[in-house]
Amino acid sequence: GSYSVAAMVKNGSDKLVWRLIVVYGSPYEEGKADFLQELGNLLDNWEGPTVIGGDFNIVSNMKEKSNGNINHKWVDLFKEMVNMYSLVELKNSARAYTWTNNQDIPIMAALDKILCTNSFEQKFPLAFVSVKARATSDHVPLILNCGIKERKRPSLFRFEKWWLEQPDFKELVNKTWATPCAFSDALDIWQFKVRLLRKKVKGWAINVNASLKKLKKELLEEFQKLDSQSEMRDQNSDERDRLEEINKDL
Repeated sequence: GSYSVAAMVKNGSDKLVWRLIVVYGSPYEEGKADFLQELGNLLDNWEGPTVIGGDFNIVSNMKEKSNGNINHKWVDLFKEMVNMYSLVELKNSARAYTWTNNQDIPIMAALDKILCTNSFEQKFPLAFVSVKARATSDHVPLILNCGIKERKRPSLFRFEKWWLEQPDFKELVNKTWATPCAFSDALDIWQFKVRLLRKKVKGWAINVNASLKKLKKELLEEFQKLDSQSEMRDQNSDERDRLEEINKDL
């Protein structure tokens, strides 16, 4: 469609088939009626469990926009569609708003939503929505968790380009490649060195990744804390500068 992408999803565990619809609603007045019509058509052509998520560019009420300035026509039409198809919003409990215009005195709104049909809610009663820090974006990412336990898969070895930027990577390669071995055949020597290098690099990468993930987590948590405070009060210049610094570091 013009405003959506739909996909059929099959669970690996119980083979249940459900539908995921990702939307980007028109930000302009002239496209909103077509957007709502497209959603209605999608909901009419399949009765199975369905999730609709994305940037709707429409709020549900005045509380979903920080300045309270809303177009009641589109609010009413959106609510009418939600009621017509008995859609349920899976709300996040952490953020009141999911979008900001990033100005010194920001306008914020809850434009991003995740809705589902009653049949989806019945199939996934433990489903919930969480958020991540919106660093480097003007939208807060919404994450749908269906409440199903994940099956752990063995991790595959993949070479990462960013390893070359690490100061100790070349030293590790040189040291590992210089390791003596008892083989005399060229192919056997090659295989020994490659396998040893893969083992060493894999362990090295785990440690480096852990450090980077810890740093990234700390930066995102700080960003989320500062950004969340903007929903309750205006930020001072030091806080805005710190948010910019975190974005650059990320």
